Amino acid sequence: LSFQIWSGGQPLLIDPGVGHYYTGEREISRRSWWHNCPTLGAENLPASLSPIVLHFEDSPRLTYALGTIALSVGQDHGCLRFRRHVFFVEKSCWVIYDELLDLPEGLEVWENLHFANRNVVTRESGVVVCPVEDGKKGIAVVPAAEGWLRSEETASRWMTYGGRPQPTTLVHYHASTDTGEMGFGLLLSPMEDIEQWQDPDFRLHNHGNGLKKLTFCLDGNLKTCEIAK
Repeated sequence: LSFQIWSGGQPLLIDPGVGHYYTGEREISRRSWWHNCPTLGAENLPASLSPIVLHFEDSPRLTYALGTIALSVGQDHGCLRFRRHVFFVEKSCWVIYDELLDLPEGLEVWENLHFANRNVVTRESGVVVCPVEDGKKGIAVVPAAEGWLRSEETASRWMTYGGRPQPTTLVHYHASTDTGEMGFGLLLSPMEDIEQWQDPDFRLHNHGNGLKKLTFCLDGNLKTCEIAK
């Protein structure tokens, strides 16, 4: 549930939490903001990157998974679990929704994206574009994050097996606990042509009674992913 995305052997979104790239040891990174998952601030680490899978189903048009990852809140609060919903829509794009419920007051919630290069561009619409080496193709990361604040860091390094440190870009979204409990959505879409790619108008809708919907356009058609409480 803490994901990576590669294209033609090139890493785009990466997560060092699946192993220590410098020594080859399988251990959690000491830097929480390297993980493509929520954290509760800069010093907060996932308690375990091994998710508990609650549900999985697969069909020709949709693959859906639901699981939880634990976050260590501290001695007073123990561990907090967030629920991550992952939709693979028509074998074409990914929709991710994080449920962040019953958050302790006064903590800042982070959502983090770790890109493997420093050529990442954020458009005025908020769409984050990560190109592959030729610059024509890439991946678009579209947030549905009303009320979240965005920041960026480029001083980090990705340690490859036996290689030199590589420059990376980290994009963070920050929110108060009240805003965080509204949830955080992401659409990850391949871009065959960065210049011609159409914004999918990705939105999060809260309908009450715990029902939420994520809507977007795919090949000219409106798609909906439902999140039931």
